[in-house]
Amino acid sequence: MFACVELDLEPNSAIPAEDAFQDRKTVNAVLNGIYDALQSNSIVQDYTLFADLAADNLVTVGSKIEYREVYNNRITAFNVDVEGIWNSHYDLINRANQLIANLSGNPNFGQDYIDLVVGQARFLRSLAHFNLARMFGAIPYRTDPSLGISPDEINAPRISQEQVYDLVLQDLTAAEQELEGTGRGSGPFQASEATVKAMMARVYLYTDDFPNAAAKANEVINLTYDLVGGENYGTLYQESTGTPEVIFAVDFVNDQARNELGNYTQPSGRFEVALRKQAFEMFAADDARKQASVAQSGNVFFLNKYTDVNNQSDNLIVLRLAEMYLIRAEALNEIGYQADGQAFELLNTIRTRAGLDALDAGDLPNQSAFQLAIEEERRRELIGEGHRWFDLIRNGRALQVLNSKGTISNENQLLFPIPQSEIDTNRHPEMVQNSGY
Repeated sequence: MFACVELDLEPNSAIPAEDAFQDRKTVNAVLNGIYDALQSNSIVQDYTLFADLAADNLVTVGSKIEYREVYNNRITAFNVDVEGIWNSHYDLINRANQLIANLSGNPNFGQDYIDLVVGQARFLRSLAHFNLARMFGAIPYRTDPSLGISPDEINAPRISQEQVYDLVLQDLTAAEQELEGTGRGSGPFQASEATVKAMMARVYLYTDDFPNAAAKANEVINLTYDLVGGENYGTLYQESTGTPEVIFAVDFVNDQARNELGNYTQPSGRFEVALRKQAFEMFAADDARKQASVAQSGNVFFLNKYTDVNNQSDNLIVLRLAEMYLIRAEALNEIGYQADGQAFELLNTIRTRAGLDALDAGDLPNQSAFQLAIEEERRRELIGEGHRWFDLIRNGRALQVLNSKGTISNENQLLFPIPQSEIDTNRHPEMVQNSGY
């Protein structure tokens, strides 16, 4: 197994290439700079909350106009928070591109070390491209490092969402090979072979490649992760590196970058977004997830997964084992409904962990009923973790479900607008705005 890269160095994404790639200490600092980019509030806070705010889980209650636009599904191309999401992801991508380009084949290092570092950079780059594609659709796919000073660097075409997903899977396949043998790695805050496999399962699900989605999810399930017991469900969201369910998370500590999710979702903080009453009521009273996921104070309902308002040190879970169970269950059902088959076992593992009754073919008598049950279970299990909006879109149910919200009227609203600053700067003839904006 590869040795772990130390990630407690000062992040640095601006070291000159001729200096940065001479020794491990500086290379590790550049790698840490990519992880540092992932801590951006535009990614951790805005991207995560928008997935529930644009859907049917959260409602805006604060002063941010940008959040109100997302909740109302009337987003303008001048929304600065959407622009921040775009820019922060491409900043991460460019940092990864710098490392990959300068470290690959570098004679100063052994191949095992190069693979370990480049594999992590590829994973982070693929995560960023995937996030952008599922929010904006067609996007520029950037793999060359850029200083952003020449037209050739700035002007890039959008390629289709399907092409982006294909390239993301190519990146992940390469990362899987580079990180082979790392298993779970040194913990959930550093990408490893398991992290890559879990991400592949998610991307395969989005591309309707259900056999591969099921297979990759199963590979992760068979590793040494464990579901947290229902009585300990709340430990998932506590500051800990030892939770056996978390596959990959963004780490926050008090004296470095801060995560404002608690500040934005707790009534004791800034409280920009509240929980919709219906989202609170979807949890049964005896659901073990309820107290750790949602809460009520009088007539106010709120998300309760992020609670550190003062220090803002909540971690953000990106991938965890429960999602793998649900991905495999969904994929197996899509391959072919089987009454009380393995898909039922997987779904019921998540339900019984939460203290809910198991479901059988009498409850879910066909493929469509099972599809809906998976969608509903994902909504409960993954609320506040950045999934709901994208689940409704990939299932083709966004217009139907959100019609009751009264803010969605046509398919043009299912993609976020490309920020106007990108349209103004990127002059490639194929860099055009999404329809309806």
